[in-house]
Amino acid sequence: MKTKVLLIFFLYPISLFGQFNQAGLSLTILDEGEKLILQNRPDSALVYAQAILNRRKLDPLSKNQALLVRGRALIKNNNADAAVLPLQKSLSIARKLKNEPLICRTLIALGAAMFTKEYPEKDSALIYLEEAKPLAEAWKDTSGLARTYNGLANIYTDAEDFGKALEMCQRCEAILKNSQFEFEKAACYNTAGNYFADLYSRNGKEDDLKAAIVYYEKAAESFVQLGDKRYEAYARLNLGGAAGFLDDYEKAEKEVKHAMKLGVELNDSTIILDGYYSLANNYEGENRVEEAIVALNQMTELLKKIGTEGEIAFVTDQFSNQAIRVSEALVKNRVDLLNKQIEIAKSTQEKQVLWFVSILLILIIIGIVIYSYQKNKLNAQEQKLIQQQLENTLKSQELAFMRARFEGEEVGRHKIARLIHDGVGGLLVSAKWNLEAALEELSKKETQVAARLNENLRLQEHSYKELRRVVYALEQEDTPWWDDLEKFYQQITAQSTAKVLFHTYNLDNKVRGNIGKETRLIVQEIITNALKHSKASEISVQINQIDGVLGIIIEDNGIGFDLDNVIKGVGLMSIEERCSKLGGSVIFETGQGKGTTVFIDIPISDQNNLKENPLLYAGAN
Repeated sequence: MKTKVLLIFFLYPISLFGQFNQAGLSLTILDEGEKLILQNRPDSALVYAQAILNRRKLDPLSKNQALLVRGRALIKNNNADAAVLPLQKSLSIARKLKNEPLICRTLIALGAAMFTKEYPEKDSALIYLEEAKPLAEAWKDTSGLARTYNGLANIYTDAEDFGKALEMCQRCEAILKNSQFEFEKAACYNTAGNYFADLYSRNGKEDDLKAAIVYYEKAAESFVQLGDKRYEAYARLNLGGAAGFLDDYEKAEKEVKHAMKLGVELNDSTIILDGYYSLANNYEGENRVEEAIVALNQMTELLKKIGTEGEIAFVTDQFSNQAIRVSEALVKNRVDLLNKQIEIAKSTQEKQVLWFVSILLILIIIGIVIYSYQKNKLNAQEQKLIQQQLENTLKSQELAFMRARFEGEEVGRHKIARLIHDGVGGLLVSAKWNLEAALEELSKKETQVAARLNENLRLQEHSYKELRRVVYALEQEDTPWWDDLEKFYQQITAQSTAKVLFHTYNLDNKVRGNIGKETRLIVQEIITNALKHSKASEISVQINQIDGVLGIIIEDNGIGFDLDNVIKGVGLMSIEERCSKLGGSVIFETGQGKGTTVFIDIPISDQNNLKENPLLYAGAN
């Protein structure tokens, strides 16, 4: 029989077995095998599994279950090396069957086997358990998930990744809090004890050791209630070792001897050997060196019967000469005490240096944070000032543009008055005189009245034509609207960080009048929004007239926006309403960090161009 001398009491790994209850899953072979294992009858489980495997006609599902039972029973018998092959075969069959619950069970068992081999393959164990974890979570398998967390906690503890180990222990405790899986709870307590014991070995804090003792006591009590003497013995060995490190030698001796008694009942030499080694350590800690040597000699005698040559040589080499061993132990105790005092002084000095460095780093970090905060604050204020200046510039330019338009309208009104006075006014006065004369001569001669009326009709016809000429002359803008728009944004560009590029093609009088006014407002709104919100450095505006359509493309290299989630404000709604009024369409192409491109198409027709001035197309009658 292969045995191990555990040089550190808390490194003994625990194999986890438990019930796997899944609704709607009937696995008779596996259930029966698990019952035997849980009853501490692994040999019976092995015989049962072999009987199933010896059947001539065996379906894949039954073979999978029998192999899984065999693997688990071998682990229970402390023969993890032999358990690996049947478990790997079981996993292969489960994968072919695509049976996730069985895959999960087998992965957990393989993880335990790899971790508890004579030469543990911890990386492989971690891979198996990490694959099992999402399957157990998906199937809401409390027992399997608890065993997975336990296995991972053991692996992380052994690798001194204490953060992850603590997380796994806490998760295991949380899911088992109100459950009925008592074995898993006991195993969880034992794993938590291992975690705190290993943590103590690293930082030397007694609080961690006290926490380990609390968990080992819970584990031992739980295993007593379950009637599992083997795992109770290991929990008590761990408890005795922790108590010895805490200098509670009386409790340590009591727990270790209790564990050894259980080992004798179970005929488990590994437990007895570990007990002798723990007793020797405790006796030596109490300066009971002679008793320590007796315990080591008993351990040596037992090793001669069941151990390997290497294990016997290890003990014989260190403890064969009792007299020398006693004196060396006494000297060693004094040296250890002196070294301990030196270590305490060194540790105190290191802590002082560490505190100084930590405070210095904290001050540097605080300085960097304050500097970054002030810098960001100044940058934000500068950006806000630039934005405010831009908005003020836009407002002032808009007012200047409106003022220029108003002045133009004033000049237009004077022009209207002059044209009507000089042209239409004289004709209407002549028509009035003719009508008055016609009324006076009505009683004289009808022919003269008819002549007067005909002349008046001629004058009125001429007056109407002159009035249409005046209105048409007023509609002809002195400066095209696109030139006004380009000049406006040239002034804006001079006072902002963004550059506006203007391009026009094939524009003529067909896009003046109402189309021009509305288009100018649409383009102005889009560019103003880009300057305010897009943080663009360049804005391109292209306006062209092709095949009876006024096409506009406005593109910026700014931050863009989420078109699906944007809340439309007055500006966007105004753009869409104006395009709709002209019978046109508007399309936005944008996205976060992609800039924005706006496509506008407006059909050109005389109706759109002239509908505000019916005199330009009304008939003479």
